[in-house]
Amino acid sequence: MKKQLLILFMLASFSSSFAQGLTKEDYLRRSKNQKKTAWILCGTGATLILTSLIVYPNNYSFLGFNSAAEQRQANSAGVLFTAGGICVLGSIPFFILSGGNRKKAAALSFRLNRFQAPGTGFGWSVYRPSLGLQIGL
Repeated sequence: MKKQLLILFMLASFSSSFAQGLTKEDYLRRSKNQKKTAWILCGTGATLILTSLIVYPNNYSFLGFNSAAEQRQANSAGVLFTAGGICVLGSIPFFILSGGNRKKAAALSFRLNRFQAPGTGFGWSVYRPSLGLQIGL
């Protein structure tokens, strides 16, 4: 059993693993979709909050001297206001993620880098295309 696990581990470690190759277009597409989702959530939340303010009864008394219809209307407005607030607050992480993916797309670039080629002698450089990723610390 130990030999089988060791062989399985060695095969797994020697096999070539491929990471997700996200390109600049992938990051830009993600950013666009996240920003669209954020604006939809923000607009929905603002609409729900505005609707709750319109629906809220004008002559509502906080002392409890209200009819059953006014109480139901006030409760409905409170639920709409709470749901709208949650939607607006839920849009904030999508705006943040969108900005992060946009920055990743800007840092990901294709350029020609100079390398010292082996065996070409002293001072000889070869230009090779490379994919660069800048990581801000």
